Amino acid sequence: MLTSTIKILLAEDHSLVRSCLQEILQTNPRYEIVASVASCEEALRSLQNSSPLPELCILDIQMPNMDGIECTKAIRENYPQMKIILLTAFDHDAYMEEGAIAGINGYLLKDTSVEAFYRSVELVMEGQFVAPLKLMSNISVRLAQLKEFEKNKTIDNLSRLLSKHTISLDNKELEIVRLICLGWSNRMIAEDLYITEGTVKNYVSRMYRKMSIHTRSELMRLLNDEQE
Repeated sequence: MLTSTIKILLAEDHSLVRSCLQEILQTNPRYEIVASVASCEEALRSLQNSSPLPELCILDIQMPNMDGIECTKAIRENYPQMKIILLTAFDHDAYMEEGAIAGINGYLLKDTSVEAFYRSVELVMEGQFVAPLKLMSNISVRLAQLKEFEKNKTIDNLSRLLSKHTISLDNKELEIVRLICLGWSNRMIAEDLYITEGTVKNYVSRMYRKMSIHTRSELMRLLNDEQE
């Protein structure tokens, strides 16, 4: 059962955005802000010193030094029952997937209406996962594509599929394509291949130019079309 008020920790590095979020939350008597900080490091320190703990952390996804996803991992490790919402301007399903793997309970865009924001917080506190419908739909499509792709995920098969379009990729590029199609984020690929995330992005940009595509969804369509 929910308590009469929801205690919230807010972490947002832009002071103007943080002030607006505070005002939105404080307008509703249902919410009590117990900490409002400008970095993930401050958020973690605040949690260590909080008694009682907040029930919900709302984190900006992009902050200096430690981002919201890394902060989520740290919170989840130490406070497994904590509810966590990532608040972001980026409607990219890759970010949402990475956040979900880290253990978030919700992924909200900063242009969400106040009413939808309140509703999403309540749903998260009830144990539901919330995210924009568009992103959830993209993931559902990709999961269906993934089941098909799993049958032909070897490097040799990928090379044969792409050769039908006279597209030639080296082994490192083919491995990155394979991991992308398995739903891995750039960060996860970088960690697995022991290269920087920036290097992965450079590889992806070069590969996309070779394939005349721009997104992961287009890549999946290209490969699945060739398997039919």
